[in-house]
Amino acid sequence: MIDILLSTYNGEKFLCQQIESIISQTYKDWFLTIRDDGSTDDTLNIIESFTSLYPDKIKLVDKGSPNLGPSKSFERLLHFAKHEYIMFCDQDDVWLDSKIDITLKTMQQFENESKDTPLLVCTDVTCISTEGEVLYNSFFKSRKFLDVALKNDNTFLAMNIVQGCTMMINAVCLKYILPFPNGYGHDAYIGAVINHFGKVFYLHKQTMLYRQHLNNVYGAPSVNELYFLDKIKHFFKILSDAQKNYNQLPFKTSKWKWIVYKIYFSIKRCFL
Repeated sequence: MIDILLSTYNGEKFLCQQIESIISQTYKDWFLTIRDDGSTDDTLNIIESFTSLYPDKIKLVDKGSPNLGPSKSFERLLHFAKHEYIMFCDQDDVWLDSKIDITLKTMQQFENESKDTPLLVCTDVTCISTEGEVLYNSFFKSRKFLDVALKNDNTFLAMNIVQGCTMMINAVCLKYILPFPNGYGHDAYIGAVINHFGKVFYLHKQTMLYRQHLNNVYGAPSVNELYFLDKIKHFFKILSDAQKNYNQLPFKTSKWKWIVYKIYFSIKRCFL
């Protein structure tokens, strides 16, 4: 069975569509656990309408608990995961109907080759507007990501290509990734840790519609000249934030190597 973890916050506008896309999955052996992070709109009523309709498939936990922020909310949700595989879910996207099937088959394929190893499978997505219009067919290509990011610890720290909303991890990962450090995005942290202690696999297939709007915590800005000029302008802040994250990792690697890779990747992507 698959544990699907959904953290919500003032998501009334698109939440129904997201949950319905999970219900419509071709793979049916899943359980959806939802934690609301202090919504003030109609989000809780929407969740409770689904838990009433599907009490054996959907559960609301931690009702009335304080706002923790996205990463800590997902960390809390992980304590409710009971099954062999875990997926993370955002509140405003749309899962294509074979998302679980495709991701699970890839996970099981690599699990057969790597017994008792922490594994993470993530996929590409199609970016859409708030109105549902396609903005980019491939998030990976629009961000000018590079597969070499998964080569080692230094390359991964220089360029995270893992999106939390596309991840599936096996239960073995839990003993490596908990607790999450403060201020470190859960997808980047989980990706870095599993890439070190286990294996991360990127599947170049779009499995969901990733909605872009003003309320995105992590969006998909265009990777163009202005993007890189902004990176240069804020280089020392970016480096400082990266240093804070680096100091909280449960492993150590060459600080100078990932800094060099970060600069190298930025230059290389500028010419793609």
